[in-house]
Amino acid sequence: MSKKYISVIIISIILLITAAYLFHIHRSAGNETSELKPVWKHGIRGGISGICVSVDGKVITSSSGMIPGERYSFDEGEVKVWNKNTGALIQTVYEGKDPAWAIALSKDGKTLACSIGSKIGQWRLQDGVFKKERQFSISASALAYSPDGSLLACKSGNDVLVWNAKTGKLNWHKKKRNIGAYVSSGKTRRPQHIVYNIDRCRWLYFSPDGKYLAAPVVYWIGENYYSKLTLLNSKTGKVQCAVDPNVGMDAVCFSNDSSLLAIGGFGRISLLRVKDLQLVKNITWGRMVLSEKEKHEIGDYGLAPFPIPESLVFSPDDRMLAIGASWFVNGLIQFRNVSSGAPIRDVIVNNRKRNFYTNGMTAVVFSTSKNEFAVAAKGYVALYRFPDSP
Repeated sequence: MSKKYISVIIISIILLITAAYLFHIHRSAGNETSELKPVWKHGIRGGISGICVSVDGKVITSSSGMIPGERYSFDEGEVKVWNKNTGALIQTVYEGKDPAWAIALSKDGKTLACSIGSKIGQWRLQDGVFKKERQFSISASALAYSPDGSLLACKSGNDVLVWNAKTGKLNWHKKKRNIGAYVSSGKTRRPQHIVYNIDRCRWLYFSPDGKYLAAPVVYWIGENYYSKLTLLNSKTGKVQCAVDPNVGMDAVCFSNDSSLLAIGGFGRISLLRVKDLQLVKNITWGRMVLSEKEKHEIGDYGLAPFPIPESLVFSPDDRMLAIGASWFVNGLIQFRNVSSGAPIRDVIVNNRKRNFYTNGMTAVVFSTSKNEFAVAAKGYVALYRFPDSP
């Protein structure tokens, strides 16, 4: 074989390898950023503070009254129940001057809790309508039902409380002074103040197997600020384990099989093993691939490399992680492969020029399918559906 033919073969191989590499880079860049059109979309009063989907996928509940990104600005509140498939309003559970701070829906969709003003109300589904069952005289920045619906947990200021959801009896109350023993920065220095962060860490989650309750802890040593993630025994409130994830805890979620816990902060999502809170992997997120038209429409703030996650959620099969952001990017959802951390796609669901963070997203939740998800943002709640499987 002549040198000429050998050179041609070598060049051809190099070109094929280069083409395959460029194709891989194009795909791993998150595909192109696309803007999905909603299946349905409805305006609501003020900023959404929470959104839930029943496990059977029939109803979506939303609460409003918070203005995203503006910690101390509030609107009049609403709590609404929507038909997931049609978007029709089923019921307005609450409408008034007090903001609705947080919302929780039991898995079976039959019990609803919402923190309104300085009280927590609980409603139970009767004859197709939610009717108020009881009220707790305490405000909450986060609410959660246990998977079997037997427990209702709330984060109120510095404390975590858990009630029997059927009787209203208080099961346990974890106060800030009782959680100081496991927070330590060394042998000689002790934290001076321990508080649950209300402004940024507005979350509280039961693991899907019902064993644990995840709660944030923020504390101060001198003038320095530190944070820890704690797993509490859902039955007793006893601290099972705690860890400093070394990443912002703006959003947290459990995988559906209860094996992983995702923690989101600036530009990074950390996946931890639930059993010991050991790091499994870090997933980089926040950078987008935008066309010139999209750059112009979103504005300069849309180009920020690392927005703050407002919401994290695993897909029903635990293969995909959805990250919703609203700080520097208006209504961006990034989908990441859980196993590899590779980008799957970026979706803009609230493309408004400028307007900084006040028109961004508050929450994203999957429906019963990984191809369908609901989004809550300032001024609206909507359902989106992928035209193809991501």
